[in-house]
Amino acid sequence: MENNFQKVPEDNLSSDASFTRESKKKRVVLISAIILILAATSIFFYVALMRGGVGKDSQKSLLPGSLEKMISSCDSEYEKLLSANKLDESLCAQGNFRSGQFKDAEVKKTKTNIVMIFDSSGSMAAKIDGKSKIDIAKNATNKFIENIKNTESNLSVLVYGHKGSNSPGDKAVSCAGIEEVYWFGIISPDIVKSKFNSLSATGWTPIAKSLEAAKDILLKKASKEDKNIIILVSDGEETCNGDPIAVTKGIKSAGLNIKVNVIGFDVGGATEDQLRKIAEAGDGQYSSVKNEKDFEAIFQQQENMLNKMDFAVKSGVEQLYDVSAAVLKYNQCLMMLNIEEASFMLNVEEKVSPSCKAVAEEKYFKRYDEVRGNLRNVFDGEKNDFESSVNASKAVKP
Repeated sequence: MENNFQKVPEDNLSSDASFTRESKKKRVVLISAIILILAATSIFFYVALMRGGVGKDSQKSLLPGSLEKMISSCDSEYEKLLSANKLDESLCAQGNFRSGQFKDAEVKKTKTNIVMIFDSSGSMAAKIDGKSKIDIAKNATNKFIENIKNTESNLSVLVYGHKGSNSPGDKAVSCAGIEEVYWFGIISPDIVKSKFNSLSATGWTPIAKSLEAAKDILLKKASKEDKNIIILVSDGEETCNGDPIAVTKGIKSAGLNIKVNVIGFDVGGATEDQLRKIAEAGDGQYSSVKNEKDFEAIFQQQENMLNKMDFAVKSGVEQLYDVSAAVLKYNQCLMMLNIEEASFMLNVEEKVSPSCKAVAEEKYFKRYDEVRGNLRNVFDGEKNDFESSVNASKAVKP
């Protein structure tokens, strides 16, 4: 019987076997590639989730249930540990670096000190428009003192010429009779007025000794940081054998910031020349007045100057408060942050499970860097504000 099956060539069999082996290899490579891609994708989304790159709303759709549960557990452990050690960030927020946070801080205030030298010598009894020169001077001076009572200033009032008389026999008594009728301190206009009301114009004119007395008061009471003004009101030149110009030069070399302003009342010639030279030697201002209206205008200038100085002093004190407070507050906040870090790291081993330790540490270090950066930004912002206010106060010149 004839065989109807044809024999398959051997080379065809070997070809089919080779094709089968190649197909298996390709399938293995393909499957391996898919597995690697899936693994890489899972790792990518896990890292992104840990670093905040994936929103919380999409976590469940990206991660297997067990991994999602583990991450949630790690977050919970981290937050619990942080809350037990966390600093109060509101204490270090914008605006809390100001001086109001340190009202009890001891800051030495710079003040303006005024020594008024008032002429009550016999020539002040002369009249102008029916009114004695001493009364004109009293009224103008009282108004001036009333107007400056609220400034950051201390006041002393020296009087000369009110003792003895202007006769030669009383010269020694009168020239030595310089009196501080209002003691150095805060300004009380009513007391000053009562002292002025008791004065009579009778004696001599010891300008040099009065300037020496003013210098001694300031050397005892003022600090090197204070601004000091001597205001001399006189209607005459030195009559007690002193050298007021030399004394004034000595005042300028006494080591204090002192200006000597002089108001010459109804003077001229050699008298005015001497008074003007006193002001020049004292790096101050000389003014000439003839009546009460002139007095008030000059005292208004003095008042304006004191108000400017007072503004600059107050601004300087506030800046000192602000700058000191800001530096102190910044360092205080850094210290609190460092304490937070130390406490967190000391407790992380005990309070956080081993599988969450790396996650907790990574999250904390990220927080630490952010908070420290924010603190620096706040401090730099406040510092810029301080510098602007300092520049503004420097523009105020007495």
